[in-house]
Amino acid sequence: MKKLIIFYLILIIAFFALEIILSNLFKDCSLENTQFASIKEYYLDIHSKFFVKIIKNNEEVYTPQRAMADAAKTFLANKPSDVIRIFIVGGSVALQFNNDFEDQLKQFIPNKNIELINCAVGGYDSFRTYLVEKEILNYDPDLIIVFSGNNEFYDRNGFNVNAYHLARFLNKSFILRTLHKYLKNILNYENKGFIRDYQTRLFDYQKNIRKIICASRKRKVPILFATLPFNMRDLAPKVYSDEHSKQLLLGTYLLWHDDYENALNEFNKEKDKRDPLLFFYLGETYYGLKQFEKAKECYLKSNELAARSDWTNATFASNNIIRKVSLEEGVPYVDLEKLFINASPEGIIGMELLFDNCHWWDDIQPYVNKTIICNILKDKDRLLPHFVFNDYKINQRQPIEIKYSFEERRDNKEIVNDQSLNSVFFALYEPINSHRPEYLFKNLYFLDPSRLSEIKFIREK
Repeated sequence: MKKLIIFYLILIIAFFALEIILSNLFKDCSLENTQFASIKEYYLDIHSKFFVKIIKNNEEVYTPQRAMADAAKTFLANKPSDVIRIFIVGGSVALQFNNDFEDQLKQFIPNKNIELINCAVGGYDSFRTYLVEKEILNYDPDLIIVFSGNNEFYDRNGFNVNAYHLARFLNKSFILRTLHKYLKNILNYENKGFIRDYQTRLFDYQKNIRKIICASRKRKVPILFATLPFNMRDLAPKVYSDEHSKQLLLGTYLLWHDDYENALNEFNKEKDKRDPLLFFYLGETYYGLKQFEKAKECYLKSNELAARSDWTNATFASNNIIRKVSLEEGVPYVDLEKLFINASPEGIIGMELLFDNCHWWDDIQPYVNKTIICNILKDKDRLLPHFVFNDYKINQRQPIEIKYSFEERRDNKEIVNDQSLNSVFFALYEPINSHRPEYLFKNLYFLDPSRLSEIKFIREK
């Protein structure tokens, strides 16, 4: 027995000695910090509490503890009787809702204070939104507003956290890591088990929306959904191939030289009808020919095809899921997509209202606030049934018509500064196949051309 213990002890010491020697010789890194940060924020943290209870000024309060909960605020654990507590959940598109929303809604509900708690997190999809909603149902909400439909690009909703930590621990070993790579090579193993196709993503999205409704219904908390606008016209889809047909390249060349008729002839010769870039350029061609209905049809087709590989913004299909499920479940929804279509030139959403693929300009937010509030008032018996409203104020409401002006945006230094920062950020960090940096710089040029000459990129040595 003693000899066996000594043998195993020598074996362990030899293993660690060899591990140290090989690690120092090859200095291999198994997991980059940036990759782990993404895993931590979007796969690990989602299973921890969004809020934690603390004592502040001799009162129990809930305060956000999640790293990316930029918009969330601290609130009392015991809700005051004069407070209407409204939670907002979803992705980055919902981060713009703030105290202005509270002030606008308060006009219609006398003797009550509106408490808006924004739990939106950039990059959250419907599954992560559902996890947040399940938690906030414990914090005495009077209403939950859901903005979901962007960010459905995750290949899997979650994973076994304990198994991940074990694998990460074992992956620190050079010997085990090398053995793992060797076995993968000789077995020709490639893990494809978690890749979801587009139809599965649509199915999972609908399932998550129904789970959100089911959870709120069990707790008897009213809920309001919203369809989301997306850039149809001015932001080309990502390119996933370096090889393009002669017809597509020639058609694009003709399009960029405003030769729309010949461009259309070339595009129609293209055999690959699954390329989102083809339909985007077809949309631009029809738009140049002033055939706006055909242009819109092609833009929507491009958006739908692009979502099959990179679902970063809502689509016509995902918005229809919101409409369909809301009607079937008897839940109210706000049609923001329709609002933006009606306010867009030729009914095709573009740079006038959105500064990238899905986020609206700051000067559009007041109109979005009014639209949400209008729907709350229209459906107040279902959404806020226990409160008294100012009917006179409700009757005095004016029709909502979005108005915008690039001239006014140019004079707004905050908007120009934000656009400048966004342009530089996405130029540095967006994949090379993305058209977003080009689009952002184009918007920046319209706002303030001088900003482009002030931007300098310095290569690190």
